[in-house]
Amino acid sequence: LSPRHGARVVCADIDEGGLANVVDGINSEFPGCGIAKRADVSSVSDVKGLVEECVSKFGKIDVFFANAGILNKRVPIPEEDEEEFMRTMSVNVLSAFTAIKYAGPAMAKTGGGSIICTASIAALRADLTPLQYAASKGAILSMVRSANDRFLQQNVRVNAILPGGVLTPIVFSVMKGLNEQGLELKGYDNERFPAIEPIEIAQAVVFLASDASSCVKGHALVADGGMSNSMGSQPYPVAIKSKM
Repeated sequence: LSPRHGARVVCADIDEGGLANVVDGINSEFPGCGIAKRADVSSVSDVKGLVEECVSKFGKIDVFFANAGILNKRVPIPEEDEEEFMRTMSVNVLSAFTAIKYAGPAMAKTGGGSIICTASIAALRADLTPLQYAASKGAILSMVRSANDRFLQQNVRVNAILPGGVLTPIVFSVMKGLNEQGLELKGYDNERFPAIEPIEIAQAVVFLASDASSCVKGHALVADGGMSNSMGSQPYPVAIKSKM
């Protein structure tokens, strides 16, 4: 979507195969607009270097989308692992922190910009994810709000996108983990709340990146099809027998 709006996109990932597929897809439709950069977003030096390289190559950064994240399968609380907790915080939270720390000031020097961090509806309510994932997404949301307040006078907007139920490998891994434990998801209304397509999240991110959202600052944009807003139950008509 971003190249369609005139952007040149630097894609960074530790997965070089997946990274190449994304960039090739961009360049097949918009030649020269996609650039691949291998980076470990849990590494402060890698994110710092990414920001510096983008500024050196293009003169400025208009948008930084901190979208990296990992999600382990849900297990009973006594089986939650401390090392996995710290790894999740490193990939999910530290990556957003370093994006804000280095991209924010770089944007401020060139007139401003937009930083979007991916949180989750897990930051707002209990769901199927493990504790470390919920903790990481709650931390991202709190950090986004605080960072936006710090950048208010520098024309740098910091917002969070909070997806829910998106058709991605992460969601599939959650369901697989439940199945492996002999658990079944009940009470979810697929008709009222169908799964979200990735393109729908991308469209919301483009909005947050664009000048169309110039007054949207420090906001948590929930993109879950209304699921977290609903009480979950729905009245249905029933046949009423006459007392006559």
